[in-house]
Amino acid sequence: MNLIWKRPDGYHGATPNDFTTISIDGHSKLWVHKTDQDTFPFRISGGWEEEEQSKKLNNLVNLIGKPDNAWEEYLSKVYADTLDEDPKQFCSNIILWLDELSSLIKGGNWEIEIIGKTIDGIKLKLTNITPTFSNHSS
Repeated sequence: MNLIWKRPDGYHGATPNDFTTISIDGHSKLWVHKTDQDTFPFRISGGWEEEEQSKKLNNLVNLIGKPDNAWEEYLSKVYADTLDEDPKQFCSNIILWLDELSSLIKGGNWEIEIIGKTIDGIKLKLTNITPTFSNHSS
């Protein structure tokens, strides 16, 4: 399995107006599609669940820079569809999954760096929001 960055140039005939940028680690910017948040900016390929996995990752990426309530709303929706019984374990499982994805990143040096920093940012946010999410979901 591989985790790759889908370049915004030529993406489904999109124009620059179809994108916005999010700050990654304070020194990089990542282009995200304003409406297609399920399949852009990253793609997981080579696994039997690649489409669902890509959607999950891209939904998390598109939460970067959003307020905590947006994260909690998304996590609540996904948590309701899982078999996890403990919200803390649910968040921990997402972080473990992101750790696994970090070893699958493919691309040029700067692509690998941006994808890695994006994943690190998501993991940090999940770590910080887990106590609040757990209290609301219990």
